[in-house]
Order: sequence, then structure tokens, then C-alpha cells
Amino acid sequence: MEISTTPVRWTGFQKMKQADKEAERDERAKRTKVTRLDYLSTGEVVPQKYKTPEGLRTALEREAQENDSDKRQLRLFIVEDLSREVIELLGAHLDIEPAFFREHIVDYAWYNTRDRWVDPPNLNLVARRNRWVPLRFVTARYFKEEASFQRAVKEAERFNVFRRPDDDQNNKSMWDKKGAIIGITRTRASFWLSSTDSKKKGAVGKYSAFWIRLGFLR
Repeated sequence: MEISTTPVRWTGFQKMKQADKEAERDERAKRTKVTRLDYLSTGEVVPQKYKTPEGLRTALEREAQENDSDKRQLRLFIVEDLSREVIELLGAHLDIEPAFFREHIVDYAWYNTRDRWVDPPNLNLVARRNRWVPLRFVTARYFKEEASFQRAVKEAERFNVFRRPDDDQNNKSMWDKKGAIIGITRTRASFWLSSTDSKKKGAVGKYSAFWIRLGFLR
């Protein structure tokens, strides 16, 4: 939360000039890419995008004054990347556990035990009590040349979370273009669902849902 990105990038931050470092951390902390989808009882889906923490905060505060929640069957929040402001706003408003967000910081299947920021896995008995469903999978992208792959690596570094395209080292097919690379990215997705009480502050219909998908979305 203080670094405003994955802790593995802290070493790189330390090499930056103080002014540049503070500007970088501030931009990452406030980064907001949230889409809200309202599924109405009529079958219509109404989208709303938020690109600033102020806009998202205003929208969340207005939910308590909305008088048409009975027309909605579901309100879905879709988030690209994560930031400190988005975690605090959505986490507090929708009562989402910090562990839900923490699971998305890195893409590792196994951790280095020397890393102080590692969160040990829960016992199965504890995990079954979670209110969300986590998914871990890989995605593949085809790059025609080495330069294109390196640009993707640089693009991935702009995420606050750690998502790195790796060369699968298996581009020797006779019909493939020489120099082409298949990039494999380990990513995660989680779905959180909770029923709402229409008398409760912030109720937005029968259900509130939160979907987070991190990786290359374009």
C-alpha cells in the first residue's frame, strides 16, 4: 500500500530521483480503471466507467441515496489492474477482505521464503470460508519478432501488479516465422459475490458482485 505497486519493484524505485519516485508512486496509487455494469430487471445492461478515484468515490457514496435499486438484479464492478485508492474505496464500501486483493499482487505459484512480504497460504478449512472464488491460469500471445515481445515486457511493467510475459522457448516449428516468440503470462481472476439487504446502506439490488481480472486485456 505504501509502495503503490508490487514490492518486487521497490529496488527499481530506489534507483530513481526522489522527485521522479514520488511522482511515480503517486500516479500508481491513484490509478483507477473501473467499469460498473448494472443488470436491470428489464434485461438491459447499463455501463459506467470511472477513471479517477474521486469519480469512483462519488458514485459509491451516491448508492445510499439511490431509489431504484429494486430495478436491478445485479451490480458488477470490473477492475483492470489494482491501486491503493481502488482497493480502499471498493474494499471499504463492499466489505471485501484485504486477502482478496492481496492474492493478485504477484503471479507466482511458489514463493521465495526469504521474501518478507509473502502471505502464507491458508489451510483448506480456512479457505473454504472465503467469500470469493480465485482462478489461476496462463494466457498465451504470439509475437512476430523479438522487438514486439520486449515492448510487451515493458508494457507489463506498467501494471501495479506483477504480470510478466515469459518466452516459452518452444518456437522451433517449421511453419513458424523465424524469431517469433510465444509469450506465456501467468494471471489470476477472482469473483466475489454477496447478497444485499435492501434496507442496508449501499444496497444495490439482490446481489453485489466484484470481478477482478488482471493481465493483458487488449
